[in-house]
Amino acid sequence: MNKILAVLLGIVGLIAVVSPAAARAENKPDWIDAAPRSVGDAYQMSIAVGPYTTRVECDAQLPSALQEALDRYVEACLGEEVRRRIVLPADYLRQLVKDRWEEVRQHSFGPMTTLHVLLEFDRKAKDRVLAELRRTKVAGRLWFAGVGWGVWLALLGVVYGYLRITGSKK
Repeated sequence: MNKILAVLLGIVGLIAVVSPAAARAENKPDWIDAAPRSVGDAYQMSIAVGPYTTRVECDAQLPSALQEALDRYVEACLGEEVRRRIVLPADYLRQLVKDRWEEVRQHSFGPMTTLHVLLEFDRKAKDRVLAELRRTKVAGRLWFAGVGWGVWLALLGVVYGYLRITGSKK
């Protein structure tokens, strides 16, 4: 009985060593567990999308994860006083991806896939973020000025109507 148990444990151990998921876990890139950091003139951060049952699901959630990473970058580099949400096109955010690594882990309910992505915000990306920040500030100011002029014109209309009504009664 002990020999059968030892043989079965040996087979399970051999399968675990030879499995592709175990082999990929050993080749895990260093940037996955690294904290966000400045590298030269660029700012690098890694994000994880998942775990999901398939890579297709990870790819579908990637744009929202990239936008969340952009939000964290804006807060880290431009400060918390920048409360406006800067939205950049998904195609542009995909250009910031410098490396990808897919991790598949076995769970009791089946394999789950996590997509790890390395983002690099270089000088051009920072300039694009600053331009978008300026654009949103200008748009907000124009909206405020437009509302102000609209209220002013409405007030003038009310005064004109009142004067017109009271002037016609005399």
